[in-house]
Amino acid sequence: MRLARHVLGTLRAVLPESGATVLVAVSGGVDSVVLLHLLHGMAGPLRITLHAAHLNHALRGAEADRDQACVADLCTRLGVPLHTATIKPERRPGESPQAAARRVRYGFLGQAAAACGATHLATAHHRDDLAETVLMRLLAGAGLAGLAGMAGQAGAPGLPVGVTLIRPLLDIPKADLLAHARARAIPFGEDASNQSPRYPRNRVRRDLLPALEAVYPGAAATLARQAALLADEDALLARLAEDAAARVVTRDGADLLLDRGALAALHPALARRVLHRLLAARLARPASAHVAAVLALAAGPSGRATDLPHGLTAVAEAKLIRIAAGPPPTAPAEGGEVTLALPGITPLPWAGLAIEARPAPAMPEGDGWLLFTVDGPLTARPRRPGDRFCPAGMGGHSQTLKDFLISRKVPRRARDRVALLCADGALLWVAGLRADGRRLAAAPGPGVVAVRITPAPG
Repeated sequence: MRLARHVLGTLRAVLPESGATVLVAVSGGVDSVVLLHLLHGMAGPLRITLHAAHLNHALRGAEADRDQACVADLCTRLGVPLHTATIKPERRPGESPQAAARRVRYGFLGQAAAACGATHLATAHHRDDLAETVLMRLLAGAGLAGLAGMAGQAGAPGLPVGVTLIRPLLDIPKADLLAHARARAIPFGEDASNQSPRYPRNRVRRDLLPALEAVYPGAAATLARQAALLADEDALLARLAEDAAARVVTRDGADLLLDRGALAALHPALARRVLHRLLAARLARPASAHVAAVLALAAGPSGRATDLPHGLTAVAEAKLIRIAAGPPPTAPAEGGEVTLALPGITPLPWAGLAIEARPAPAMPEGDGWLLFTVDGPLTARPRRPGDRFCPAGMGGHSQTLKDFLISRKVPRRARDRVALLCADGALLWVAGLRADGRRLAAAPGPGVVAVRITPAPG
């Protein structure tokens, strides 16, 4: 009765007074079976509608089929509607079997929640699960957000908008759930894979936590309490990071631009949180090493870069750090050139822009036009070894393109994305940076072409 009273109090704190529809994720193990029994007995006092969901991952053969049959029998006896499916997880590149199973499971639970109109999804994570999670994340180098563990009430990937994930057993030890089931002769299944040493969590559960308990009695309870305290501090830091990000981050199309000065002025803990928040939008679970690598760019010289997962690249520019939204677009084959439409707009994918060109007997409407005296077609290409030009404003003195780009603090990795406008084999314009002063036209007229940069289509 003590367990039931405790869970009832927990649920009353997170559920509305009436009208909630709760979908219970039931694997067939003791934790989820006890949770379903408890919720079934509380449905009247809580004034909730109860549904259950079970996913067979088709990974454990007859054992998984037995679990599914047992859950179906339990729901029939309790009169709880059951949603079931059999889906074998297909792993994505770099995804662990457990991560693939979790992704598929929450996708199924989201569909079941939508089908029954659930307002809440209840899972049977308990205090020992929380302690294992905190310990594993600590040893993996997680920050404050990771050490906060699992929240008693949260959202989850795959769930429809408006469905809240609740964990009513999160402060209940596993031993209490086992004792409750045995005292009431509640049948439950045993997943043999939970004993396999091939999975790190199983080794933590079987070996590490018991060893800690032997030295520090109550270690699991202490870890769970610490997670709750850290969750409060994490929530505060998250709000501060959101405010700080507004001062640090801007966007250039799909790229993120970080103000190096504003980032350096933040407390290191807040700077790490800002970066983790930004990277999480692209990497799902960025490692602390990714955050540290970008912070190192902020403190170092311009021109340095670091590769991030999923093709992202962070580049230190003069006053910014640019986090490119994807791998650099492919340039034309070496030595290749693109002939510009005249008149028209020509996309230059490797540069992330397009160039608009028009004959200019008179000045075209709009801003940003440069006028060149041209005889023959216009072409665009990436840089080549030995490129030289006479930058406007340097009195006709020539300079290698390499030296020019270095003087303009263009990062090394960004130099291959610079577009060069050429005619008659000569370099006319380093697009967006500087024209060759010898080929600039003073005014519109015959043989004059107007060019400007426009956003790349799409």
